[in-house]
Amino acid sequence: MAPQNWHCDLNEETDSYEFLDYSSLKESPFLNSLGNYLRRSDVDESIVQRILLDMSLGHTSHQTVLDKNRVYYEKMVKFCLASK
Repeated sequence: MAPQNWHCDLNEETDSYEFLDYSSLKESPFLNSLGNYLRRSDVDESIVQRILLDMSLGHTSHQTVLDKNRVYYEKMVKFCLASK
């Protein structure tokens, strides 16, 4: 997992990290990738299964995936990126 720090030298150390392509969609390969990563990191299989189950059951109360503001700003960002 990569650090959440914009002032790091991540671009110079990408070989030190494994990046998982996150998506809030249940059909995404994220859960499979996460499970594989956790197993390679020697996390107990019962814990891996619990994490994957909990994540596949739905969203938390603080989700933003369907929030109208998030949807609006995501469209704006995509539009701006496409305009470049």
